[in-house]
Amino acid sequence: MYAKINVPVIHNFLVAAHTRNYQYWVLWCRDSRVGMKKDLWKLAVPPLVCYFLGLSLTLPLAAQVVVKLVCEFDSDHGVNDDDCSSKSIAQKAGWIVTSMFVASSLPSVIMNGNYGRMSDLYGRKYIAIIPFIGTLIYVLTLIYVSLFRPAQYIPILLISAFINGFCGIYSVVTMGLFTFAADVLSVPGRSSDINGRQVSRSVSLSSDEDDDDTDRTAPDPAETAFAFSMMEGAISFTRLVGPTLGGLLTAEVDHSFVLALTVAAVFTALGGLWVGLVLPAVSVPGGAGG
Repeated sequence: MYAKINVPVIHNFLVAAHTRNYQYWVLWCRDSRVGMKKDLWKLAVPPLVCYFLGLSLTLPLAAQVVVKLVCEFDSDHGVNDDDCSSKSIAQKAGWIVTSMFVASSLPSVIMNGNYGRMSDLYGRKYIAIIPFIGTLIYVLTLIYVSLFRPAQYIPILLISAFINGFCGIYSVVTMGLFTFAADVLSVPGRSSDINGRQVSRSVSLSSDEDDDDTDRTAPDPAETAFAFSMMEGAISFTRLVGPTLGGLLTAEVDHSFVLALTVAAVFTALGGLWVGLVLPAVSVPGGAGG
C-alpha cells in the first residue's frame, strides 16, 4: 500500500517526529539500519534513560536539600556542619523526608491502576508522559526551595511530592513504555495462552489507513524478553550513573544542589519531550486510540 521511499534517514526521522506517523518510523528504522518494525521498541529506551537518570539524580539530593533547610530555619547559629549534624535537626529532616515519601506513595498506589486502564483507552504515550510532568514539577520545586529558601518550605515540598505521586512517578513510566514495547513487538497470527485458553489481543499502530499491521496479536516471547532485558539494563545503568553524576556536580559548586537538580530537570524534560514528540502513538482496540 505504501511505496518504498528512498529518502535520507534524517528526513524520515524529522517527518516521523513531526507527524507521529507510524509508516515514517518504519521507513526510518529501515534506512537507519535500526531494523524492522519490531525494533521500534528501541524508541522507548531514550526516555527511560532520561527519566531514571533524572530521578536517580534527584532522590539522594532531596534529603540533603531538606537537611539544609531544616538546619537554616531551626538552628540558632546558621548553617554549619556542627548544627546540621545535630540529633534534633536529623530527626526533623527525617520526619519531613518520610512525610514526602508518604505524600508521593499514597496517590501513586491509588492512581497506578487507573493509569493502566487509561493507557488502553487513550494510548501508551499519552499516559507515559504524565509522570515526566509530575517529576519535573517536583524537581523544579526542589530548585525553588534551594534558591529562595521560603519559610513555608514544608507544605511546598509536601504538595510537590503529592503531585509527583498523583502523576504516577516511575511505575507509570515503566508501565507505559514497557507496554509500548510489547505492543510493537506483536507478531501476526500469535495468540496468548492464558490458563489453557487461547486469548487473542490485537494491537494496531495508528496510521492514516488500515494495513496488514492491524492483524498483529500477542508479542513474540523471544523478542520481548530481549527488549525487556535491554530496557531493564538501561534503567540499572542510570541508577549507577545518576548518584555518581550528582555527587560530582555537587562537589564542583561548593556543595550547592542547584546545578545537579537543574541537570536532573533537563533530563526529565528531554525524556518527556521524546515521549510526546518522537514516540509513535499506539492504539488498542476498544480504546480511543493514541
